Amino acid sequence: MSIGGISTNQQEGEEDKLATKELLMEMFGVTEEDLEEIPVEDIISYFKITEGDLIIIKDELINPTDVTNYLKLSLKEMEEEIKIKEEYGTIDFTYILAAKEYEGELPNIDSIHYLVDSYNIGDGGYSCVIDFEKSKLYYNPDNAGIYDDIRYADKVIELTPEMKEEIIKELEEANIGEWDYEYNGYRGEGGEECLWQFGVEFNDGTIVSTAGIYGNTPKEYKTLRDVLYEKLNEYKKR
Repeated sequence: MSIGGISTNQQEGEEDKLATKELLMEMFGVTEEDLEEIPVEDIISYFKITEGDLIIIKDELINPTDVTNYLKLSLKEMEEEIKIKEEYGTIDFTYILAAKEYEGELPNIDSIHYLVDSYNIGDGGYSCVIDFEKSKLYYNPDNAGIYDDIRYADKVIELTPEMKEEIIKELEEANIGEWDYEYNGYRGEGGEECLWQFGVEFNDGTIVSTAGIYGNTPKEYKTLRDVLYEKLNEYKKR
């Protein structure tokens, strides 16, 4: 486990100061020589390591070698995460589907940044994530959870301006701002729950999401889903 994965036992609302290299050296008995070529300040800043975090791990790191190995693992984790962010930007869109109900006025539909859709049927289903800014559609025809990590998309489709316009048009006609936050009341054959989830995030950070059980959806959802999935084969040929 890297330092970045540590959580403190602080009470909510309590402030804990960000740790410093000097404090780390004092607490763990390491020297400048021990930390040579390790960007300690960058690691602390990236993972927001606090003084409380250092107190928690103090008994786990017995000698300077433990500390330097720990920091090197954290550095590796940090560099990998930065590389992923540079290549993909956001990779986990769970936060969109988990957003609280939005009750305000929607921004212009043309300003949608991300769209997430998931359709779960038993152990299968399908899902997609659209990044309108990067003009990419991440799609998985056999997995309803691509929104957890788009790096595992089965297909990545480069969207042309015409494709994006087609999707935006359907979103506008679907009037997603009028959809309920939750739809319930149906269980699939054999007792398995057939869950669908849908959400969008606008450029200003506004998030609208909805979810329900199969068989109880907004009337426009089927048409919108057709554009997202049934036309994929057409998109791939363009």
